[in-house]
Amino acid sequence: MLDLALAARAALLGLLVARGVTLYLRHTDPARRVLVRQRLDPLLGLPGIAVAALRFFPDNPLRDAPLYAVTLPLGFSLGYVALRVTSDLSDRRRHKARQASLVYDTWYGILQSDPARATQFITAWFARRDSELSAPIDSGAALDAEQSELQLACAHLAREHTGDQQLVGALQLLAHRIQHLEQQRNLGRRTVPT
Repeated sequence: MLDLALAARAALLGLLVARGVTLYLRHTDPARRVLVRQRLDPLLGLPGIAVAALRFFPDNPLRDAPLYAVTLPLGFSLGYVALRVTSDLSDRRRHKARQASLVYDTWYGILQSDPARATQFITAWFARRDSELSAPIDSGAALDAEQSELQLACAHLAREHTGDQQLVGALQLLAHRIQHLEQQRNLGRRTVPT
């Protein structure tokens, strides 16, 4: 039977180490991120995975091992792997939101200085998106993806430009586009908005 207090302390240590690694990764260059993900993550997760795997072997070599020899690596690795996986998923979502809002951030920046040019920019962007996503193959999924991208962009613009005078108009334009996509999904086809 595992000592739960010892396992909890080991898991807490794994969480703390994973948090430190996550903070380091957010503030370092991409080459080091790759190195940590390919070398350090498996190294720190491997002991617990190995101990858990050995428990299922019929000739278990850990049967006579002291309890802490099983509990510590298992608890540490569970804590480490759990936090690293959730932080990686969170980072990917954040990156996707940033990437989706990049075009709309550019458009909003142009809107601040030259509204006519911003209108041309966003109209050309929507026309390009319509031509890219007009293929009949899985157009429902393409509509959902674009709608999701627009919703992320709206949330990003609202968060980044709170109190700006032109924000309401910009969000209304994007909301109109989202509404247009919803209508196209209901009709089962795509057309260029007027």
